[in-house]
Amino acid sequence: MGAHVAAQCMNKQGKFWQFHKLLYENQQDIDSGWVNKDNLKKFASQIPGLDIQQFNSCFDNQTYKEFVENDVKLANSQSFFDTPSFIIMNSIDGSDSEIIRGAQPFPAFQSVIEKELEQLGK
Repeated sequence: MGAHVAAQCMNKQGKFWQFHKLLYENQQDIDSGWVNKDNLKKFASQIPGLDIQQFNSCFDNQTYKEFVENDVKLANSQSFFDTPSFIIMNSIDGSDSEIIRGAQPFPAFQSVIEKELEQLGK
């Protein structure tokens, strides 16, 4: 959750994508603890033009914690538990949708899209 809060604090200063790129260039195993509080602050200090004091205040105060938690709750309520997850729907209200979980090859998407298009044509 810490990385998500940090990312929102970066977004507040318009630095989200720079931070995103830096994290992905330096990522390690998911359970290695590499995205701990100290490392996130170290990565933040490497972003050119960032007001580090503003970032540290935002991050230390967990300004976006509730925002991130609400996003996670919404994702879980839609049965998104895997990363990545995708929803393909052919109705605006989402009543007719299908979820693709995990990293899947293009044919997995293609078959779902073709099925949905076929249903629209009926």
